[in-house]
Amino acid sequence: MLKKAAFQTESFECTDFVASRLTPTAFIHNLKNAFQNLHYAPLKLSTGSWPAIMLTILKTWLQKLMHPLARILFDDGVRAIHVTSCASLISVAVGMLVAAFAFHPPIFVLIPIWMLIRTLFNAVEAVLIGEFGQHSKLGTCAHELSRVIAETALFLPFAVIPKVSLLLVLLVTLLAILSEFAGLLGPLIKASRRRDGPLKSDVRMLCFGIFGAGIGSGYVLTAPINIALAAMALLLVMTIISRIRRAVAEVNRPVTASSSKVFEGI
Repeated sequence: MLKKAAFQTESFECTDFVASRLTPTAFIHNLKNAFQNLHYAPLKLSTGSWPAIMLTILKTWLQKLMHPLARILFDDGVRAIHVTSCASLISVAVGMLVAAFAFHPPIFVLIPIWMLIRTLFNAVEAVLIGEFGQHSKLGTCAHELSRVIAETALFLPFAVIPKVSLLLVLLVTLLAILSEFAGLLGPLIKASRRRDGPLKSDVRMLCFGIFGAGIGSGYVLTAPINIALAAMALLLVMTIISRIRRAVAEVNRPVTASSSKVFEGI
């Protein structure tokens, strides 16, 4: 049977701090550990696709890499919600700046650059929540709003590019918001927060990052972007339907015999 590679990470201990500050030697040491502490084990095909597995590996590596910085921020009183709010504000600022100077195509390079930096913000936020006990209901609300705000702010500047379909940009932006709303419908009906594809948030951001890099470099025509936007709109409709259907299916899933015994014993 075909196998895929998954990862198992060892617990990360930050022991190279002196007076709660990271020295260059300690940073290099932790950077090496971030690469070396990724181990691989067999995983069945049913667990997910290669892009999802690689994305998870990347996120885990980034979290291990950002752990020292998260420790410093935590010691200085910075909380996960502060990181989330800061990322949202910068996303809005970048979007407004790009839209204001859209007549200079190289300005669109800022979008993929900021998306990469925002990934580091997300990694720091994840470490603060997972390892420093920063999870809260307010933080969860801020995280969900931050995702929608960032996508909207970074997608809309493409609407002012000549020959890029304004209708398609607005449609994709609206459907992206609705897809996140559809994912949040799960907890309303006692299901989990749905993050099903085919067009998840990370993929959408990647697509627009590629658009920004292409426009900024001057090597991408607007016609392929319009075609890609049309395909994204179709995939977003499928994503919305998939999230709603799977949330309903999760609620209607029959309780197994073992689960029934557990509930009877409570």
